[in-house]
Amino acid sequence: MKAKGLLIVLMMCAVSLTGCLGENDSKNENQDSLGDWDVYYAENVVSLPECNSDTLGRLYYVEESNEFQVCKSSGWMVIDISGADGVDGQNGADGQNGADGQDGADGQDGAQGPMGPQGPAGADGADSSNATCQLGPWASCVSANLTGMDLSGMDLTGIDLRNSKLDGADLSNTTFDYADFSGSTFIGAEMNHSSFNYAVMKGVVIRQSYANHADFDFVDFSGADFSNSAFIESTFYAADIIGGQLFGANLHNASMYHTDLSGSSLYGVNATGTYLAYTDFSDAWTGYTFFGNNTWTHCTCWDGIVYSEGCLNV
Repeated sequence: MKAKGLLIVLMMCAVSLTGCLGENDSKNENQDSLGDWDVYYAENVVSLPECNSDTLGRLYYVEESNEFQVCKSSGWMVIDISGADGVDGQNGADGQNGADGQDGADGQDGAQGPMGPQGPAGADGADSSNATCQLGPWASCVSANLTGMDLSGMDLTGIDLRNSKLDGADLSNTTFDYADFSGSTFIGAEMNHSSFNYAVMKGVVIRQSYANHADFDFVDFSGADFSNSAFIESTFYAADIIGGQLFGANLHNASMYHTDLSGSSLYGVNATGTYLAYTDFSDAWTGYTFFGNNTWTHCTCWDGIVYSEGCLNV
């Protein structure tokens, strides 16, 4: 069908050109009919013959360029036989999606970016000793951090709190008899009306704390630091405070019966009203210690001699 259509178009073009090619065509009224107009073939434009009087009006199909050329008086001319563009047809239905292709190979890692800013600090974790220590009589809580805790009124007889922190803790009215506090700290602690009888408190630091009306009978305080703490009306029966640091301590009306204070420093201590019986002050430093209204009975004074009437005149 396409070939027939093309041939009809060519014939129509040939007929339209026929009236233009012959000089005497309009005058030859006696000619009955036109003969068939032949279409010639050329392989390419180069093989077209010379356009002259012999080829004038001839129509050639040029295979290489798939076009028609006609020889006119002005030379060879391409004949445009294409019609106007047709209306676009409707889009066809979408085809089915093809199968996904295989994943490509991973690309190389990019260069490491700059370090970001430091994030905020996380919350403090739980102290490991507290996590495993259950406070109670004879419990083992070595190196516990009990800072600021309220232990008032508890029975913690025999508890092992060596090297622990009890700073700012409320220990009032608590029983610590036979407990071990060696190397622990009590800074700013409340220890009023508590019992520490027979406890081991070697090298403890009790600074700026209140231990009024407390019992420290038979306690080993060797090397302890009582600086600026209050022990008003507390008892230290047979307590060992050898080499202690009592700078600025308040021992008003305390009882120090058979207490060993040898080698201790009592600089600035308030010892007014303190009961001193069989107390050992040998090699103790008592500069600026405030005595007054004391009971002195058979005390060993700082010169190492026992005086039944006291040490104030030594």
